[in-house]
Amino acid sequence: MKTFLKSRFSVVNYKLFDFIIIALFIALEIVFDRFLSINQWNIKIGIGFLPTAIIAYRYGVTGAIITAAMSDFIGAILFPFGPYYFPFTAAAAINGLILGLFLYKNRRFINVFLSALLSGTICTLLLNTLFICTLYGGNYIAVMTSRIPQFAFTLVAEIILFRYLYVFDLAFGKKYL
Repeated sequence: MKTFLKSRFSVVNYKLFDFIIIALFIALEIVFDRFLSINQWNIKIGIGFLPTAIIAYRYGVTGAIITAAMSDFIGAILFPFGPYYFPFTAAAAINGLILGLFLYKNRRFINVFLSALLSGTICTLLLNTLFICTLYGGNYIAVMTSRIPQFAFTLVAEIILFRYLYVFDLAFGKKYL
């Protein structure tokens, strides 16, 4: 258990190059999330989750939380869809936590499926729906019902894309990513 927690939460062994890679993936997530996705007041469909998943796979929980929270914060400040609301950043950090716990150097189907299911259910369907209803008003059940197609589409996309994260190892070599 001690090795499990140390390997997933440790930042002691990060080098400057690792932080540069994380910063690049933060920028990539902002571009994917803010410019290359379909955004409505209650629905967001895109591949903005992919950079966090790649960082979670390579660097674990700490890198995934940093990537998810910083990309949400910087993206909300620079390219807002509405007022900045800290609970969305907290939900993004929880998403990074879940992805880091399940995907760190592991792409078995059960881990991929559980990470996509838990992050989608907890962060997208429950927390973000609650925050949307709190911020904009609305009936929680009605808003959640309208977000179920987004959840289903994103769940399938995450499972397919998470499963093939090893392509980045082949493309960049294990020592670089």
